[in-house]
Amino acid sequence: WTPRALAILKGSVNRSVDSAYWVGRTIDTIKNTATNNFNNGNTDNKGFVISDLRYSSEVDLLRQEFGKNIITVRINRFDTVNSDDTSENDLNNSKFDVTI
Repeated sequence: WTPRALAILKGSVNRSVDSAYWVGRTIDTIKNTATNNFNNGNTDNKGFVISDLRYSSEVDLLRQEFGKNIITVRINRFDTVNSDDTSENDLNNSKFDVTI
């Protein structure tokens, strides 16, 4: 098992229980962080960076939760991916606000 294969397995197992597992935790973390900062007098929240999204359904949930405050960026690092796993390819035909 490679570290990448183990990460894919872990993600798949969690999504088999709850398809929105990862994005749900992310949304909760953003809301809790923003609330805690506000409650502690820190109003300097400029934003959050989510460094890894795998599925269009995750982008959809983030847009439902945060609306137009979401900016999507696609970084094309590879011409092809040596995996047929949907977590590696689901966003291939998605529209992004910025592509690098």
